[in-house]
Amino acid sequence: TVYYPGANREFPLMQAEQAIVETGPCGVFLPMDLAPDVTVNLSRLCASYGLPLFLDATGIPADFPLASLGRAEIFCPDDREAYAITGTYPVGSYSCLKAAVELEKRVKARYYVIRLGERGLFLYDGRYCHMIPGFGVRMPEGAPLCGTLSAVLSLGYLRSGGDVMAACRYALGYHALLLRNAAVPGYLP
Repeated sequence: TVYYPGANREFPLMQAEQAIVETGPCGVFLPMDLAPDVTVNLSRLCASYGLPLFLDATGIPADFPLASLGRAEIFCPDDREAYAITGTYPVGSYSCLKAAVELEKRVKARYYVIRLGERGLFLYDGRYCHMIPGFGVRMPEGAPLCGTLSAVLSLGYLRSGGDVMAACRYALGYHALLLRNAAVPGYLP
């Protein structure tokens, strides 16, 4: 797999809109390394079509206008992105909750899922929180798999009929198998 940070920055909005209109997807997974205006417009387009939006914060620019986004079903940053957005580094349960509450103030979403590397995921829904332990598998340096975990999380959420806990476990299991087998697919599920 070849990963080029920022490669999506020039993604044409009209092409994305056409894909949504023509294919009628059951949800949209959106990496936030697209140009900010494209991401904001696609989030609003999803809202107008009633499509669940899954925002992966990998590659989010520091100056991204988070308040302009339409509501997401799941907003998924990793620990470093959560820190960059909130100023709180999510290490343990308390700091994860503090970061998640701060994310809730800045991004409209139903669920906030913070990727914590080998430690797992932290889930917050605005009322309750859960630390979902990982399988202790380390990600190799330079492996661009954060988007894979978020994509599998989105797929698991749709397949389970909206069971976010099941989706988190599914994503962590898939991610652990992927890393244990040292296989980095050239596609997402």
